[in-house]
Amino acid sequence: MNSSRTIVLLIGFFILSCSSEKQSPESAGSNLSPALRSYQKAQTILNAGIAALGGAEKIKALENISVEYDGLRYMINQSRKPEGPWDKEPSTGKIIIDRKNNRMYNLSSNSYPGIGAFAMSWAIQGREGFHLDALKNHHGTEVMKLSGTETDWPWAASTRWVPPLLLLQAAENNTSLRWIDGYKKHGRAFEAISFVQADKTTLVLIFDSDTHLLEGYETVRDDGVYGDVTDFIRFAEFQDFNGVKLPTKRMDYFNDEIARELSLKISVDSQVDENLFKIPAGYAMPKENANESYTRIKKIGEGVYLDQDMGGIMIVEFKDFIFVMDCPGNFFMSQGTIDAVREAIPNKAIKYVASSHTHGDHAGGARAYFHSGATLLTTPGHVDFYKKLAKINQTIRPDPFASSQKEPVLETFTDKRVITDGEQTVELYNVGPNAHSEELVIAYLPQQKILWQADIFFIPYTGNEVNAAMPITIEFAQKLKALGINEFEQIIDAHHSRVAPAEEFKETLRKGGYDMALQ
Repeated sequence: MNSSRTIVLLIGFFILSCSSEKQSPESAGSNLSPALRSYQKAQTILNAGIAALGGAEKIKALENISVEYDGLRYMINQSRKPEGPWDKEPSTGKIIIDRKNNRMYNLSSNSYPGIGAFAMSWAIQGREGFHLDALKNHHGTEVMKLSGTETDWPWAASTRWVPPLLLLQAAENNTSLRWIDGYKKHGRAFEAISFVQADKTTLVLIFDSDTHLLEGYETVRDDGVYGDVTDFIRFAEFQDFNGVKLPTKRMDYFNDEIARELSLKISVDSQVDENLFKIPAGYAMPKENANESYTRIKKIGEGVYLDQDMGGIMIVEFKDFIFVMDCPGNFFMSQGTIDAVREAIPNKAIKYVASSHTHGDHAGGARAYFHSGATLLTTPGHVDFYKKLAKINQTIRPDPFASSQKEPVLETFTDKRVITDGEQTVELYNVGPNAHSEELVIAYLPQQKILWQADIFFIPYTGNEVNAAMPITIEFAQKLKALGINEFEQIIDAHHSRVAPAEEFKETLRKGGYDMALQ
């Protein structure tokens, strides 16, 4: 009797417990962690996006995809005028993703006002490859070998050109998938999810809620000149290639401003040129650096130094103060220079800084010098740029200047400014207007016979080969003659720390058809 009642009670408890555990899908979902709910919602949106492009099976069946692009780039902060209207320059390139052989090729050519195109290529097989200057006008004939994590960025950046492969990548690395938002814009509905690529870039993928096609992707970043920046890449005019939809148009936006418009020529399962994955004839590995003993602040003349970690930033020591030439990047990059200078040359403050021109790779770090109390020397047409730079909105990576309540200290000169203490002298010259910038500052040290310049003469990094002069370089040589700067012995390129002898400058001019000795 007692045993029978015990059995009945146990059965009752079992039935009740089963009933209490049985839940509707809605209530079951509500018990999931926020991360898992976000993941599952993102996975559903991603699966619909893959299906809209033809489905995973058809995408994976493609052996290779090639994208050739051609169009115009709007030169935001890289134009002759600091506030626009922006110059428009050609942008061309080619991307090959060879899935069958686990390799990729990326050729990117972008032109800049007055200095023409720079064309860089990457060829990667698995986790090994190389990077070179296809036009030999920046690195020259030097080849950079890539291995391991050094190949993450080329792979990730190339995949971003090919929506089906980008979505497959998101699916295959899906633990980072998260749902972001659903929203409406211009009368259309969208869903946004995110994932992290191998190069640590977080992409926000935007899908059309009706067609489920990938509209594009967004990234956010901090910019030295503009502060908070959203980059949006939009794809359009999808066409069918072997059952897979691929875009034939691409538009790049910078904070909702058009930055590039491209037409895309697509081919799938075509023959891949094997020579693209071989180092071309005429290229070589870089020479060993002549400076065996590394020091960040390298002395190159009496009281003259370069910050080797920041390219060709020149530091000049006076009796009671210091002058710095160029302030690239952002606050934190230039603060690195300031800290290194303070360590190398203690007890002297940076009194002056000058930037060659307002492009971010030469002026984006000015806020660090504003914060330090240095006076920025500039030309009249650039004053408004620096006043706006001092007021940019920063929420992604606020710098200390943002909360300092300090005002920038600016001094202007039109043609020439001399800094001297009777023993050390720096001469600043505005050599604009030219085809690169309407106002452009160079520096000359008459005692040391050192000439500093930016974006007029490019020196191959370790000097394997001297390039032929660009028209802007020949024009610069003519201006130097008019200014009476004829006897310099060394020349500095703002983009790296190798100091070239004057003979290299003369040789590049001769290769460009201009002989200084005959002028």
